[in-house]
Amino acid sequence: MAVIFKSNNPKFPKNESELTARLTELENLINEEKSNITFVESAFKLMEDCDLINQDNINFLTDAIALKCKHRHFRFPYLSSEGVLRQATNYNDVFDSKGFPRFYKGNDRRVEFGGKMYVIANDWYKDNAPCPNKRQFFNWIFDKAKSSCKSYWNAQAAATPKKPSAMETLMNSITQLDNKINVLYSNLAVINNKVDELSANMAQLNNRVENLSNYMSQTANGINNIDKLPAHMAEFNTLKNQVNQLNTQINSLQKNGFTVTARWNN
Repeated sequence: MAVIFKSNNPKFPKNESELTARLTELENLINEEKSNITFVESAFKLMEDCDLINQDNINFLTDAIALKCKHRHFRFPYLSSEGVLRQATNYNDVFDSKGFPRFYKGNDRRVEFGGKMYVIANDWYKDNAPCPNKRQFFNWIFDKAKSSCKSYWNAQAAATPKKPSAMETLMNSITQLDNKINVLYSNLAVINNKVDELSANMAQLNNRVENLSNYMSQTANGINNIDKLPAHMAEFNTLKNQVNQLNTQINSLQKNGFTVTARWNN
C-alpha cells in the first residue's frame, strides 16, 4: 500500500517539546545505515503534520537550482538537474536519462498536491559522504517546521481563552464581591429613602388622625348639647306664654282707659 503525503492532513505537534522530539528523531536517522526510506518517510510525514506541503515548498523542492542556492550540498549527485521531488505523469516516472531509477516509485510512496503527483528522490547521503544532502534537507525542514508550528501555536493561543491563574481568579472573585456589595449599598439607600418617605407619610397620617379626633370630640360635645335642647325649648315656650298673657292683660287695661307704657315683644 502506497504511503501518500498530502497537504490537507496537518497534525501539528502539541508543543515545543513534542516538536523538538520529532526533529531529534529525524536527525538521528541521518547517519543510520540503510535508513534512507525511513528518513524520507519521517521527513515528509513531519512536513505533512506541520502543514509544509504547500505550493511554495513544492516549487522549491522541485527546483534543483534553488536547492543548490540554499546550500551547495543540497543536491543529488546523480540528479544534477532535479530536486527532491519530480512531478510525475505515472507511478513509474522515476528513471534518469540513463534508465536508472533515481526516485521511489509512485505506487510505493509519493506526494500529492493540487491534483498533481510528485515522486521522491532516493539518492540520499549521510554526513560523512561527499554530498551530505540528508543534513541539508533536515536543516531546511527544521527551520520551516519551527516557523510553521510557532504560527499555529500563536493562532491557537489567540483563539483559546486564557485560563486565569489562581491569583487572577481570586482577584476576579474579590471584584465580583465588591460589585455585589456596591449593589447592596445602593439597594439599602433606596430602602432607606423608602423608609424616610413612609415615616413622613405616617407623620401626616398621625396629624390627620389627631385632627379627626378633635373633630369627633367637638361633635360629641355638640351631640350632648342637643340632648338638653328639649328642656330649654319647654322653658322658652313657658316664658313665651307668660308674655302673651301679659300682653293680653295690657290690651284689656288700655281698652278700659288705663295707660300702660310697658310691653313685651314675643
